[in-house]
This record gives sequence, structure tokens and C-alpha cells, in this order.
Amino acid sequence: KRFSGDNGHYIEKPAPLSGKKVAIIGSGPAGLSAAYYLQRKGIQTVIFDKGSLPGGMLRTDIDNDKLPKEILDREIAIIKNVGVQFIQNKAIDKAEFGQLQQEYAAVIIASGVISEGQEEWGILSNSKGFIAKEGTYQTKLPNVFVIGNALRSSKLAIRSLAQGKEAASSVSQFLEGRPV
Repeated sequence: KRFSGDNGHYIEKPAPLSGKKVAIIGSGPAGLSAAYYLQRKGIQTVIFDKGSLPGGMLRTDIDNDKLPKEILDREIAIIKNVGVQFIQNKAIDKAEFGQLQQEYAAVIIASGVISEGQEEWGILSNSKGFIAKEGTYQTKLPNVFVIGNALRSSKLAIRSLAQGKEAASSVSQFLEGRPV
């Protein structure tokens, strides 16, 4: 992973914007991945995160010798350069979650382990996290998807990255009116 991150950066030009917008709550690996792939498909993506810098657990829980912060910042810059917008220092409460559902065509929750207040968002949850359809990440709220540790706690960033890419496909299908 490190070799490809250090040496291989082919960036495909994003498709023209479609006019659809997606909100992503959380800027960890799952949220960053979903945002990148949606933006490349021409879907304007805005990430909301309670932290002052994007990266989630990649920034806070991984030693600098394993993942230097300048490498993380360089990877995040690539995501910003395809057009993803970042709103940092923004915790989302119940009212704001409802607002996001109305203002955006879809919302992806990639906020990490469920925190206090999120259980009031109207999404079914259990001891592992929010409940979503397997393979689609869609919740009982049709325009709300959940990925990463908000779905099921995992210590593998690569799994969260993969879920972000898969969720981007599901959201794209949803926005096009196709079966998810």
C-alpha cells in the first residue's frame, strides 16, 4: 500500500458535474473514498467532519512512522483537487442531519463508531453500528447510506476504503433511479 501511495498517482479527470449533491458525514478512510469516487462520477460531494483536519483515524490513531502525516495530507489533496469540498469542525446533530437529508440528494454516514446523539437520527442500529442492507449500504431511509465503522467496527482502513468505493456505486445507482 505504501509503495503505490508513494509512487502511483494516475488521476482521471472527473466527469462534468451532474447537478446532484451528496453529503458525507466523516472524513476517515470510508468517507474520503466515497467522496473521491462520487466526485469522479460528476456528483458534487461535500464532507462534514467534527475534526479540525480530515483523515479520521488515519490521522489520529496511526503512528507517524507507519503513515506520515505529509503522505496523508498529499492523498487528501488529491481528493480535494477532484473537487470534493470539506467542512471541518462541524459536528452534525439531529436537526442538521434532517437538513442534510433535505438539501442533498443522498447522505453517507461514515462517521466512525456511533456517538451520542446519532441514535436519534432515525436509523436502525444494533450493538455493532447502524443497520444497512448488505452489499448496498442503504438504510431504511432510502437516501441515507452507512459505511465504515459506523456500520461495523473494523481496524482495517483498507476495508473502509473498499466500502467507500462500493457505496459510491450504490449512491450513483440510487441517484440515477436504478435499483441499488
